[in-house]
Amino acid sequence: MTGPERRLLLAAGTALAVLAVDVPTKHLAEQHLATPLDLPLGAQLALGHNSGIAFGALADAPTGVVIAIAAAGIAAIAAAVLRGWLDANGVVIGLLAGGAAANLLDRAGDGHVTDFIALRHWPTFNVADIAITLAALALVAGFGGRRAPSTRRASAA
Repeated sequence: MTGPERRLLLAAGTALAVLAVDVPTKHLAEQHLATPLDLPLGAQLALGHNSGIAFGALADAPTGVVIAIAAAGIAAIAAAVLRGWLDANGVVIGLLAGGAAANLLDRAGDGHVTDFIALRHWPTFNVADIAITLAALALVAGFGGRRAPSTRRASAA
């Protein structure tokens, strides 16, 4: 298996893992969080819905516009990876793609994204948001890039 094939397989596996955690947790939140559940340090599990994009931006925009923007973002990520403009490892690509796909899938169902993790002084979020944020932080911090192949010195004979 080549390096790009491994990276693609790792990205796909990571994206599927994000979806496998995000989708059922949103479903559980919808079913069981009619009343917020207090957690340590002032955090809560509290049901919320976001009809906009990140941090509620474009909340008043038509659902189709928000879905189109999200789909365009996913397409841009895919194009950047395929063209080599986004030099990231498979895990980071998978976190970003899986989080974006999970929120897009959720929004396509009823026009909003289900959020359920509430921290003081921060908008309510979900598992997909965590994946996207971790990927973005890794890219900004320089931890998301692929490692250059190691070079070995030819030993003198």
